[in-house]
Amino acid sequence: MANAEDIAYYTRVLQNNNGVRIVTWMFGIIAIPSNLIIILWIAYNYCQNGLLHRYFRHRNSFNLNPSFAFLLFNLAVSDLLGGSYLLILAISDATYTISQNFSNISYLRIHPSVDTWIISPTCSVERFLAQTSLIISILITFVITLDRYLAVFYSASTRYRISVFQAQVTLAVFWTIGIILAILGAVDSYSISLKKPGHYSILGHLCQLEGSSTFIINALTYLDMTVGIGVNIVIAILYIAILIRLKRHRQSIQRRKSPIERHIQVITAWIIITSVVTWIPVIVWVIIQRAMTPVEFDDRENFLLPILVIMLYSNTALNPLIPVIIKILVTSRLHNLFTSRTDVTPSQSRDKMNVVVITTTIIPKVIASDSANV
Repeated sequence: MANAEDIAYYTRVLQNNNGVRIVTWMFGIIAIPSNLIIILWIAYNYCQNGLLHRYFRHRNSFNLNPSFAFLLFNLAVSDLLGGSYLLILAISDATYTISQNFSNISYLRIHPSVDTWIISPTCSVERFLAQTSLIISILITFVITLDRYLAVFYSASTRYRISVFQAQVTLAVFWTIGIILAILGAVDSYSISLKKPGHYSILGHLCQLEGSSTFIINALTYLDMTVGIGVNIVIAILYIAILIRLKRHRQSIQRRKSPIERHIQVITAWIIITSVVTWIPVIVWVIIQRAMTPVEFDDRENFLLPILVIMLYSNTALNPLIPVIIKILVTSRLHNLFTSRTDVTPSQSRDKMNVVVITTTIIPKVIASDSANV
């Protein structure tokens, strides 16, 4: 029979890690409304030109590139899934913490040998949301970055630009693969939880993939790590290349650093910092643990890992906030760098102006105000 300390500890979804509890609530509350604003903003502007399925075949009133808008819309949807994962996790924890004073009917039973949270339908849905958002957001961010790279290096030709059809096919493949992998991971983790109902793990309580002894979980874990760090490195390289290109262009026409160049520097620094802060610590921890003899972890001795795992979803909340920062840093003179040249057409100038759009998500009023003056 468990003692009072064990009962008090195990009767919370997020256990006694208040740091995880605070971070989960904070990111979840920010991610849901901010990504909904992005989704509704794009939908509203394109619905004016036709039915929902015709969004991305027409330019909206702000002249946002259709393929870019399509990518942006899907990224916001993916980030919304990640934000939903965080908020549901936080609400589940709060619901149990509050209701335990009134009823024993909750996700976690008082007896520590039965952990019904990790085998609950809610946790199964959480596993699906977490895995889908994690993979899809990174891949879409890469495609958006590639689109911005092509806009800078091949601005005079549409041949090397990502079309709406190409974006649709690419994202259809990404979503299909991501959903299938998420379902496989959720089902495998659920089956492991059923076999070991008294087994407690940090990843299990966060509704992450657990069970390193299975092929599917191992494969998905290494895939997440490879995609996470590999794609973020490629994104950083592409933005460094964009920054170098803009710097050389600036030096040929003026000495003072342009607002666009400063914007790209902010983006590049943001990508590198978030990659280091979110992915590298988790990957290092996983490598160390896989190299050691497998042991059953005592949740009370692991306060860092849950925070590192939740930080993987920080961009779901932080991405929509980047435009606010950029709007403060960048003024209405954003278009001066390219519009000062007489050999640049308005359409080329607008494409180059889109370079300043953040790789993840935007509230495109900055672009709108500048494009209107071109």
